Amino acid sequence: MSGIIHLILKFKKMNRIPKILTDLVDDLKYANLIAEGNVNGEGRVASLVDEENITEWIKSHPKWSKYYIEVPARKPGDFYLRDYEDDLIHVINIKTTKGTTDNATSMVGFIYALTDLSIEELPTFATEKTLLEYVSKRGADIPNKDYWFLTFNKNNMNDVFIRGSKQIVNWKSNPSNKLQINWSKEWKTEYPNYSYEESTENIIGGLKEVWEKVKQKMPADW
Repeated sequence: MSGIIHLILKFKKMNRIPKILTDLVDDLKYANLIAEGNVNGEGRVASLVDEENITEWIKSHPKWSKYYIEVPARKPGDFYLRDYEDDLIHVINIKTTKGTTDNATSMVGFIYALTDLSIEELPTFATEKTLLEYVSKRGADIPNKDYWFLTFNKNNMNDVFIRGSKQIVNWKSNPSNKLQINWSKEWKTEYPNYSYEESTENIIGGLKEVWEKVKQKMPADW
């Protein structure tokens, strides 16, 4: 019996996608949003237009407007969503992609995901050193607290996917952009249910790998 109780308690602590986020994704699948083409040949500008269109849809929606929160200046994410059942705020980063590898590093977002800091307590800027310091002092396993990626397939914007940074499987270390996500792989990857320790190692270990790659590119006499 003790073994069964242990499994039940372990299951309760697992990272699950909060219901409010799965409900939002379900509604966005029928929003019929249209992806912006490249603006003057620049895909990044088009993505900014996409993000604005998505947030406008959410904050003007009869249901979602009451949960939608604008992001304060110098805070992570493109918008916040207050949870149905408690005061937990979900920090959400919008990504529109055709399945390519995408920049996904936010030190402040990672701090929010891996610690007990509130939005108000977050620093305005953070480095790898800052991240390690906060995780060391304020690290906390809060299953539904994460830095979420709400991802849209630009080829079909009704194809929507959400996953938190603590449950990303296909991180890619890149010295130019730090951590990236291979979305074509991530879309096809089953939800992993990493433990807090595994999530922390995936993120911080990936950042360490970036610096190892940077060092390898440095001149030997530096």
